[in-house]
Amino acid sequence: MGEVIRKKSEGMTSYDTHDLGLAIAFLTKGHELINLQPVPDCECNGYVFHFKTAPELKKLEEAYWKGHLFVDAKHHNDVSLELSERFAEVEEEYSNDTDN
Repeated sequence: MGEVIRKKSEGMTSYDTHDLGLAIAFLTKGHELINLQPVPDCECNGYVFHFKTAPELKKLEEAYWKGHLFVDAKHHNDVSLELSERFAEVEEEYSNDTDN
């Protein structure tokens, strides 16, 4: 389920998930990804997706886990390709940061 990974005192609230499929579903439904954070030590997919909060995200997530959330297949593919490019950018930035 979505969880707040940051403490509220850190000044930023978002709807967070480690789940790639859920992240793609949110993006396909038009929700804004505000940050993609690499988490190398995580046993998840290696990223945390931070979405701009919206009231419907919880319901979309529940529908996703129940198998009731449907998205347009072409849009899903387009979003997946865009996200793949974003992974490459984040990996490059992360690599540059850890090299310094």
